[in-house]
Amino acid sequence: MGDSSNPTPTSDDETSESRPGWLNVASVSELRRARTIVIDHPDHEPPPESDTEVGGIVVFWNGGDPRAMANRCVHKDRALARGTIFQGKVVCPGHQWAFRFDDGHCAERERTQPVYAVVVVDDEVWLDPRAPANLELLTTTERHG
Repeated sequence: MGDSSNPTPTSDDETSESRPGWLNVASVSELRRARTIVIDHPDHEPPPESDTEVGGIVVFWNGGDPRAMANRCVHKDRALARGTIFQGKVVCPGHQWAFRFDDGHCAERERTQPVYAVVVVDDEVWLDPRAPANLELLTTTERHG
């Protein structure tokens, strides 16, 4: 399912049993049918000073693979769950920023959206919501972007 350049692991040994904190999102067929599922999580609520209610992590079905990123766009707090999937990217419905699924980066704007690890085990989609899988890239683009 993934490749070595993908920060989203897809091996069977990374489940909630071997990695506490992972969440069961849905079956593969449920995610395929829904196309997107937003997972509410206390660590991913909108900031109190924000005028948006967009939060959570959105899990997408992308051409045979589950992918996950923060639902709230880093640009203008729009819900990426309402975006369009196009050529391995999710396009924000607000200002059409396109974030790559593999690392969350929007090259045209030099900004990066947090992405999260997702695995499929026994036809179930699992998500690790604890920390972005692309934390190093997030840190780099926020300093230089």
